[in-house]
Order: sequence, then C-alpha cells, then structure tokens
Amino acid sequence: TTLFRSSRLIRLPVAGADAGTLAKAANTVIRAIYKDGFPYKPAGVILLDLAPSERVQVIFGRHPDARTVEVLTKALDELNAYYGRSTLTYASSGKRPA
Repeated sequence: TTLFRSSRLIRLPVAGADAGTLAKAANTVIRAIYKDGFPYKPAGVILLDLAPSERVQVIFGRHPDARTVEVLTKALDELNAYYGRSTLTYASSGKRPA
C-alpha cells in the first residue's frame, strides 16, 4: 500500500473559540491536503498559541459579533446537553445520521 502523509498550518485571522470558525478552518486544511486514491485514517488537530479570552487583542473591523457567537454556541451546547451529545453538529463536520 502506498502511503501519503501531509500537514498544514492555518492561522485564524481573529482569535476565538467559535466552533463554526474552527470547523471551517479545519475543512479548508482538509481540502488542501486531500489526494484522491489514497486510503485515509482519522487524524488529529493540534491547536497552537492558545490564550485566555481576556488576553486576546481585538483588531478593529475584523472581530466577529462576539455576542452572537456566544449566544449561538451556548444554545448549541444546551441543546446537546439536553438531547444528548452530538445531537446538533455543524453540517461541515461530515457526520451522517445513524
């Protein structure tokens, strides 16, 4: 079996903990490294330069609506806590119904 190995580093334009932004970045990397014809195994993601939100510097004009992201994330977390883990996920996660 021929093996293929690749990796990419992507820097987010604005620091944040929004799962949607992180999923979009992960999908961008996956599209960049995918090669048809090779078997794939699950892979990990390494997050670098993590810092508490209090230390993040906001760049004027480039910060998403933090309140909207916070409300959506909280709603997603609460629904998953009530109905069960991964009841709601981002479509880009690639999960299929059981």
